Formats: sequence, C-alpha cells, structure tokens
Amino acid sequence: MDKITTNEIKKTNRANIFTTIYQLGETSKQQLADVLQLSMPTVTNNLKELLDLNLIKREGYYSSSSAGGRKARIISCNRTARIAVGVEVLLQNVHIVAADLYGEILAKDMLELPFECSGLYYCAVGNWVNSFILSLPYPREAILGVAFAIQGLVSSDHTEVIYGEILGSTGLKLSEFSSHVKYPCLFLHDTEAAAFTEVWNHTEKQDILYLHLNHNFGSALILGGKMQSGGGRISGTIEHMCLYPDGRPCYCGRKGCVESYCSLNALKQEAGIEHIQDFFEKLRKGDAAFLKIWKRYLYNLAIAINNALHVIDCNVILGSRIRTWLTQEDIEQLQAYMKELDSFAFHSRPVMLGSSSPEIAAVGAALFQISEFFEKDPVFTGDTGE
Repeated sequence: MDKITTNEIKKTNRANIFTTIYQLGETSKQQLADVLQLSMPTVTNNLKELLDLNLIKREGYYSSSSAGGRKARIISCNRTARIAVGVEVLLQNVHIVAADLYGEILAKDMLELPFECSGLYYCAVGNWVNSFILSLPYPREAILGVAFAIQGLVSSDHTEVIYGEILGSTGLKLSEFSSHVKYPCLFLHDTEAAAFTEVWNHTEKQDILYLHLNHNFGSALILGGKMQSGGGRISGTIEHMCLYPDGRPCYCGRKGCVESYCSLNALKQEAGIEHIQDFFEKLRKGDAAFLKIWKRYLYNLAIAINNALHVIDCNVILGSRIRTWLTQEDIEQLQAYMKELDSFAFHSRPVMLGSSSPEIAAVGAALFQISEFFEKDPVFTGDTGE
C-alpha cells in the first residue's frame, strides 16, 4: 500500500474542516474538534489557513459558555468566497445566473439574441458574460468559472456538442465561446443541468428520472445522486424512445419519438396554436376540444414514463416550463393513466413536481460547478503547514 504522507493528511484535515463548517452552517472550534476527532491545535491552525484563504469567517460569539468561561467564537462559511456562473443557450435568447456556495442566486440576466453558429454570435455572448461578471461585487479570483448549458448532448470532457439537432450545433467546440470569456468554461447538456438543480433541491432523492418538459422534451437519469450519461452520452434520453412506430416525424429524423408527442411544441402543433399559454387558458376555461388533446397528451406521457420505469424503477420529477400550468388534478390524471397502463398495478410510483424557473438550466450549470468545487477540492492543493 502507498504510504499516506503527512502533507496529504494535512490537506485532508483542512478539506474536512471546511466541508464540516459548510454543512453545519455555523460552528465553533470545539465542536469541530469533537465532530472530526482532531486536536485543538490542528483545528486552530487549519482555521487560520481557511481564514487566510477567505473561505470562512468569524461572526461574533455564542450567547453562553458550557464551562462558564470564555464564549465560543462563531465560525461560518464565507458563502461568497467562490461564485459560480451558469449560462443557458436557447434558440431565441440566453439566460445567465451567478450563485454562491450555497446555491443562492445572487444575480441573473437575459439576453434576447437568436442562436446562430457564427463568430459574431459567440463573441457577443462572451462579451455579455464578461460584462455580467464584471458587474458583480466580487473579485475575479472568486469566480469558479462559466458553465454553458446547451440544447444538445455533450462530450464527457464537456468540450464539444456531439449531437445538437435543435440548434444545429452538432460539432460545436467549447473554444468558440471560451475564447471570448475571461474565465474557465465548460459545456453541459441543458437537460442534465436542469436535472442537477432538482438533485440539489431533493438531496434525499438519490435515484431520479427527470423530465424537462419545455418547448422540446428532455430527460436525464440520476442514480445514487450522480448523473448517468453512459459511454455514448445517451443514457436517460427517453425523448428519442419510440412511442408509436411510424408515428409523427421527429427532429432527429426518425418517427414516433416521445419528443413528437410529449413536448410542448407537439402540444402546440396538435392544438394548432402559437403560444402554449393560450392552450392552457382555453383548457382551464373548459374547452372540450382542448381537454381531449390534453388528456391524450397525459396518456402519451404516462406511456413514456411507464416504459422508462420498467427499465429503471426510480423517482420521477416533472420540471421546467410545463410546471407553471400543471395542477394537482393533472398529476392525479397522469398517475391514473400510469396505473391503468402498468402491468404491475400494485406498484405505484408517485410523480413529483420540480422547478418551473425559466433559468433552471442556468442555475443547474452553476450548481454543477459548486458541486465539483467540493468534490475536487481545488483550493486544497497547495502546501499546508501546522
């Protein structure tokens, strides 16, 4: 076995102390020593280093002392010590958010700019991102980076769009954006980014099938709290499972895909309307024709969910734009269809509602970087001393 060096132990102690402070919210030197079973000198020295790195702060004193002596100093995480920036690239506009280490959104903005594969577009977005970050009241070294959530499957190294038919961006390299941005960058599949927001908000749910019901249908699979993409990056993408052989055409070039029946674009097309809110306004007013279309939509969605659950039995979360209009009655109807269609009627998997935030993918892109920050501990790579 490789021998663990003293320096590695010091790095581990520092990382564990910082992570514990982050998780507890606020704590004291004594509590850290007790929880982590470390000596008081070790805790003291590491706290000094974390203070020097601006990762933690001291905020007053606890109101009482158990021993009747000096009151313990309150120690907390400096939540703005690192800032993550998430960007969602859409067909007609771009969303951007900045989040602190606890995932709180500090600022957000939107740019009305239709997507195009051109140097002018990448430059415009890059300059806009730089201006947004510059407007934040935080030093450059606090910025973790910029994650671009884009409508397309992304390579495992987060540097290329390997399938992007919606935007016509297949083959797009990260460098097209990053060459105009003054911070580290990466690509994320927009649905996976949105799903990451749900993982962050539902930490108790480790296995999730996330359905991103936006203009287009997207899905992602999370097992054990980790995104599952597979070697070809297509795991969990039920939007291109065949729902009806030789059915409606899909943008992927095939026919009968879930996308062609369960996306909001499909719903608008069947109803013959331009804006999805018009559909729901007519539906809620009791329009019989729209009610028939809606029930057929829910039935098709139930088929898609049941098919997926027969492959992997897990929690189901519906999120993104459709969440704005869904009612409890809709969910009950969906689950009734799922039970009717399921061979194992004794098994009932509840469907949960996720976020309806229009910036959900941008938020998830920021949260992804925060999670990576804690997993990889990049600030703990330097030499330490006691």
